[in-house]
Amino acid sequence: MSWLKFGYTPSGSKFALSLAIFTFYSLTGVLRGLSLMGIQMPIIIVCYILLLASCNKPAQSRIIFITFLLILFDFFFVFMQDAQRFDSVQKAIGFNYSIFVSFFPVLYAASGNLSKIDREKFFHFICILVGFTATTTILGTFVYESPCRELATPDNVDLDRLYKSHNIGGYGFIYFIVLFAPILLKDIIQKYSIIKLALLIVCGFCVLRSEYTTALLLFILGIAIALSIGFKSKTLRLIVVVGIVVLFFSLQDIFNWASSALSDTSYMMSKRFEMITDYDYSDSGNAEDDLGIRIVLYMQSFKAFISRPLFGNLLASQKGILGGHSEILDFLGNGGLFGLFLFIMIIRYLRRNTPLYNINLSDPYIKTTMIVALIIALINTFLTPELYFAILIIPLLVEMELKDNVNKKVIKVAIR
Repeated sequence: MSWLKFGYTPSGSKFALSLAIFTFYSLTGVLRGLSLMGIQMPIIIVCYILLLASCNKPAQSRIIFITFLLILFDFFFVFMQDAQRFDSVQKAIGFNYSIFVSFFPVLYAASGNLSKIDREKFFHFICILVGFTATTTILGTFVYESPCRELATPDNVDLDRLYKSHNIGGYGFIYFIVLFAPILLKDIIQKYSIIKLALLIVCGFCVLRSEYTTALLLFILGIAIALSIGFKSKTLRLIVVVGIVVLFFSLQDIFNWASSALSDTSYMMSKRFEMITDYDYSDSGNAEDDLGIRIVLYMQSFKAFISRPLFGNLLASQKGILGGHSEILDFLGNGGLFGLFLFIMIIRYLRRNTPLYNINLSDPYIKTTMIVALIIALINTFLTPELYFAILIIPLLVEMELKDNVNKKVIKVAIR
């Protein structure tokens, strides 16, 4: 049976096909290594048309309206942050379009059509794509020097195309794994599967080989919290919590050990651990280590917000400098309190008028994913298709699967 046949109805099949194409687009780098205007954009347009065709007329109107809101929000509060980087109309359109792709999962969730697909098949489909990309990424790290980190740096078009043609995952994919891990672990705990356990191990090795130190720390944190949740024994939970506390206060020694242990196998990872331990930041704002540089960049965005708290850079003729390393601080620096208010209003509208309210934030595994996502948004950039995909689609799928299981139990009890 084909993994692409998720739909129960003709309209559900259109939605499932659209979702499958976008999922493949997000979780593999192959299509995104091709021409943006000539190939990627037509693919996303097809996905959008299939999404609209799968909805009834009221839902179609809602999706079109939400699309309009997101495009406006995208242009003023995301694109305008980096407008100075672009020297041509084509680059400007391309960047704005790529951010629209990042918002695509919002449209899927808002359509209400997730109930039309076989969620278990779709979850397996996600696992297959993650396993495939994680494996090719690991292989790529043995062939090329630090390809995952190269994909996180701008203006390396030729290298990006080379790495993506080999399906090597970059920043977005590595942090997708970080967000996906607690949900995958929940599935392993509830329905033990040696295949999914192997996938989790492959994902962890992929994060290690990617040389993203922050991602590795957050991956370990997410797994530790999820494990403590999964244990029924309060004693085991307490042991895990105490272990996390001990690890936190031992980070300096752990980083020193990691820097030394990885010096032969991964020079880049070793140097990044060394940068963290050699942190030195002066009042003059000068910093040479990784953490110190990040603090300088965070302060740039924070100062832009403090200097114009109401509207940030939005209405300023001379824009304040944004650091570009914290999605939350950059957003405040660009849009101010007005942007934050508008963001909250859009979220309230989505939660009241779309199935987004189905996300069960009380589910401890989803809560773990959300906490990790918040940390990522605070200390890193967040606008990639993989991260939006993880934060919206996966929790909705998990929540609806839980509801289905509860309903099935109720039906069985009623029959008896």
